[in-house]
Amino acid sequence: MSDDQLPELDAVRFATIVAHSSDAIVSKTLEGIVQSWNPAAERLFGWSAEEMIGESIRRIVPPDRQGEEDAILARVCSGDIVPKFETMRLTKSGSEIPVAVTVSPMRDASGAIVGASKIANDLRGQYNLREGLKEKSDQFTALAENIPQLAWIADAKGHLYWYNRRWFDFTGTTLESMEGWGWRKVHHPDHVDRVVEKVQRAWDSGEPWEDTFPLRRHDGVYRWFLSRANPLRDEAGNVILWCGTNTDITDQREASERIGLLMQEVNHRARNMLAIVQAIISRSSGRSAEALSTSLRNRIRALASSQELLNGGDWSGARVKHVVGTQVMHVAEPGSDQLRISGDDNLVMRAQPSEALGLAI
Repeated sequence: MSDDQLPELDAVRFATIVAHSSDAIVSKTLEGIVQSWNPAAERLFGWSAEEMIGESIRRIVPPDRQGEEDAILARVCSGDIVPKFETMRLTKSGSEIPVAVTVSPMRDASGAIVGASKIANDLRGQYNLREGLKEKSDQFTALAENIPQLAWIADAKGHLYWYNRRWFDFTGTTLESMEGWGWRKVHHPDHVDRVVEKVQRAWDSGEPWEDTFPLRRHDGVYRWFLSRANPLRDEAGNVILWCGTNTDITDQREASERIGLLMQEVNHRARNMLAIVQAIISRSSGRSAEALSTSLRNRIRALASSQELLNGGDWSGARVKHVVGTQVMHVAEPGSDQLRISGDDNLVMRAQPSEALGLAI
């Protein structure tokens, strides 16, 4: 092969590479007129080489990005290479597609800049993947920021690096002060050592963690939380991060305590009631059957009236005038003036003496 044939061979090789490239390769003049348009450019933009060669490259540039083309040509004219950047270009159908573009100056044998070569990569697959990831990320953010729980994420060794907005709103802290083991600052000093020891065992063993403890609110008030964390593992079973939540259970704890106190009170009152019934039976014994029956009915009715009064007042007590009135009504004709009751309407007796007064009457 002669030396004269080498440039021709190089040209053939170059043309073959351009023709078979999966990237769109285009050449244009310094005025932006297309001089070459490879098959990949035809597939990417939908325009054939016959339709594009001799036409302005601005045909594929969206109206709002024409200034971008001006800047590219200006840099090429000054001899600069425009490194890869992401942008949007138009297809023949008029739709916009994402592409990555690199532009380099073309020189003649004397070194003068005579045009520009442009390589465009189709980013639609990456763009769709990126948009899908962004959508998932937005969904996660929306969920994490709107759940009622305080939420957080830690790495495999338990180093916390993310909290949701509710954590910061509740504690009044910042990520800088809470990152890592900074969360210990908002734990109650009476519980923090126990919590640290238990959660460290979970980090070390990889087992789910659950605990109950108080956290300090931004105003200094401590509230109780049920806290849980579960490990997220890779395909090999290794822990890659921990996802945790803290659920405020203060109201539930207080309600449970109130129920416990009420049950104790109910048991106490039930025992007292049985003692009272036993006393009524004891005081009514020794009478005829009819007298016994009448006495028991009247006294149990009187006891029931007292109970109704006390229930209406949440067992805090009853007005003396009301206690007397409910008892004498059982022996006076309704609407008659057999009995008249007078006295201070606001005089109140506590529950136990109110019961005793009703029974006495």
